[in-house]
Amino acid sequence: MNYSLYNLTQLDPSLLPRLAQIHMGDRGLLSRLGYPFVLRYFEIAYKDPRVIGVYAQDDDTGELIGYGIASPEPASLTSRLTDDKKWFVRQIIKLFFTRPHVFVQLIISSITIKGQMNNEADAVECVYFSVDPKYRGRKIGRALQKALMDGSRSLGYK
Repeated sequence: MNYSLYNLTQLDPSLLPRLAQIHMGDRGLLSRLGYPFVLRYFEIAYKDPRVIGVYAQDDDTGELIGYGIASPEPASLTSRLTDDKKWFVRQIIKLFFTRPHVFVQLIISSITIKGQMNNEADAVECVYFSVDPKYRGRKIGRALQKALMDGSRSLGYK
């Protein structure tokens, strides 16, 4: 199988739902919040010029198979999930009634996340990274991580 790596800015925005689907295989808090949160997060990250992102695409099928996203200000991405207050309140209410344990985890995470990154001017944090399970074991993740680090370094980050 052959694949190519691209800068996230080259992604057709109509493919953001596919990135969100790949991410749903992750077991982190964002995935547990549910698909609407994941898709909204990717829409925000896609539009943020500070985000450094790469994705892998199967050369034969054109299918998206993985991605990596880094940011010098990762907390700002998450905080922008609340920009549309009506949407956010509806999603939180659904979460509270359908998955209260995830709601509690969200509250705890919101309290403890502050100060986890020192916000060094020359540093970025790899916030999310995933490869579709059916494409794992082919060193795609390694190539994505290297491209993400190279892209970060080329912009002056360590």
